[in-house]
Amino acid sequence: LRRLPTSAAELFGSPRHRHAVEEYQRLRSVFEIVTRGRGAVAVTSWTQGEGKTTVTANLAWAIAAAGRPVLVADCDLRRPQLHEHLGVPLATGVADVGRGGDVDELVQEAGLPTLEVLTSGVPDRHPTELLRSAIPHIVDSADGRLVLIDTPPMFTPETTTVATLIDAVVIVLDGRSRNSTDLET
Repeated sequence: LRRLPTSAAELFGSPRHRHAVEEYQRLRSVFEIVTRGRGAVAVTSWTQGEGKTTVTANLAWAIAAAGRPVLVADCDLRRPQLHEHLGVPLATGVADVGRGGDVDELVQEAGLPTLEVLTSGVPDRHPTELLRSAIPHIVDSADGRLVLIDTPPMFTPETTTVATLIDAVVIVLDGRSRNSTDLET
């Protein structure tokens, strides 16, 4: 659905969008079953513009609204957008963790007491180098929180790096232009 609010708070706060909210709650239920016991999950897409950041933000909101603590990190250091979806300012974040910053000092609250956001920050060197250093610190700081990671599209060095350092990857496909068999090739 492309005519939904960009903001997760607006989407989940409006009865007008109840059908979309129900779909995200259904996705949350399936996601919880599949990820039980996993602490860090990346969300990626086949190409740019397929909705991975929207899905990441709304899934994080749905999970946090159900009471599970969530730390969502924007690891798309070249094109960060997660902060816009969760209503927080683009600030220091993942890039700073890659330079030795403390995750817990850099997270921001995002409208729910169980939802924290780590924005991308501003990279000072290649994103892959920063992510290789940052991801282990982000995962280690989880402390019972589910870590959801918004990544660039598949086939980028950054996404490959993140995938090797976490538990699972969710791939978002735009059903209008692609089908699941594309993943088999």
